Amino acid sequence: MSRNGMFSSSKKLPDYHSPEEIYKMIDEAKKDKSKKAKRNRLILETLWKTGIRNSELREMKKRDIDFNDRIMIVRDGKGGKDRVVRMDEQLSSLLGFYTDNKSDNDFIFPGRNDLEPLSSRQLERIINKYADKAGINNSFPHKWRHSFAVYGLKQGMTLRSIQKLLGHSSLTVTQKYLQLTDDDIKRDYDQNMEFKNPYG
Repeated sequence: MSRNGMFSSSKKLPDYHSPEEIYKMIDEAKKDKSKKAKRNRLILETLWKTGIRNSELREMKKRDIDFNDRIMIVRDGKGGKDRVVRMDEQLSSLLGFYTDNKSDNDFIFPGRNDLEPLSSRQLERIINKYADKAGINNSFPHKWRHSFAVYGLKQGMTLRSIQKLLGHSSLTVTQKYLQLTDDDIKRDYDQNMEFKNPYG
């Protein structure tokens, strides 16, 4: 059985977080008073609101962000292709303040120093830190990417838009998320499809 109670196909469906789980983890990051707390919160916000990959987030530099148009340019993404990723006003504003003193070639989320990016293991530790505090199990960067895709579809975004934002080469890859939104179809059906026989 899948998460929403549907029988799964032969291929395993992506695991994802509910928005409530996501915001519990972000809230734990907001409460954090450590030196890297602001960076860590923005990492979570960026994963949630853009759907970018682990490596794409870690390699992002200030020059790759257009704060006026609220876009990120993912350079040399999967398949060596560049793509445009959108941001909402809140994330754009938070990143603008956070990177105000950074140069264009600085990593947005540096590792041990400003000259090297965050490592994959460091990113996983950051996510695990707040997942543990929020009492949420099995959280990892790609699960946040799945969460973005499922949430976008449930909010009414088209499959084509999700494909472009995630950087999938084929729409077929993106279609796997449709199976995770069947709960909405059930809800719409139950609420709107009332069959009344006029003859009793």
